[in-house]
Amino acid sequence: MVTNAAHSFGAEDGGPGLPILNWSVETGDLRVVHAFGLHALQLMPLVGYLVTRADWPESRQVVTVWVITIGYAALVYWTYAQAL
Repeated sequence: MVTNAAHSFGAEDGGPGLPILNWSVETGDLRVVHAFGLHALQLMPLVGYLVTRADWPESRQVVTVWVITIGYAALVYWTYAQAL
C-alpha cells in the first residue's frame, strides 16, 4: 500500500465498495489482506489459549495450533492472491 500510494490494484482508489468497509468490489484491494493479517495477531494467541484449556495431550495441542496457523496463513495468502 505504501509503495503504490494506494490500496487498490488495477484501478484508482474509489468506486463501488462493500457496505461499511468500502473494500473495492471491482478491483483488488490490499486492505483486505492487511485486515486479515493484523487480526492474526489477535486470533493466534486466542487459539493457543483455548487449545491449552482442552484436556488433550501436549503433542495434540501443538499439532492443532500448527494446523490452524497454517490454515490461517493460507487464507491470508489467498486474499493476497485475490487482491493482485
